[in-house]
Amino acid sequence: GAAKGFDLIEAARNTGRGTARGGETRFEQLTGIVQYAPQQCRLGDLRLASGLLTAGGNLGIGSGGKLSGVINVELKSSAAVVRMPLAIGGTTKAPLLTQSRGR
Repeated sequence: GAAKGFDLIEAARNTGRGTARGGETRFEQLTGIVQYAPQQCRLGDLRLASGLLTAGGNLGIGSGGKLSGVINVELKSSAAVVRMPLAIGGTTKAPLLTQSRGR
């Protein structure tokens, strides 16, 4: 599958800007728990995996499509492992990923 509007790899790698908009993240496996209420939908215990990328976290979708949450991204390569917590904000039409700390 693909998570459109979220490029987790670019957001985790790009320490210069600290924020990322748009793109997509392709994945091979996605699991989680969906909780729905009239004013909010919550995606909890999310786990996403694709090759050398793994990520886990929570995402809330509030009224007006407002996004909130955090996702911890891990990118593996032959030389290093990059771990980056990302805050999720913006809206469903314009998601925003912001680095929560430096590498």
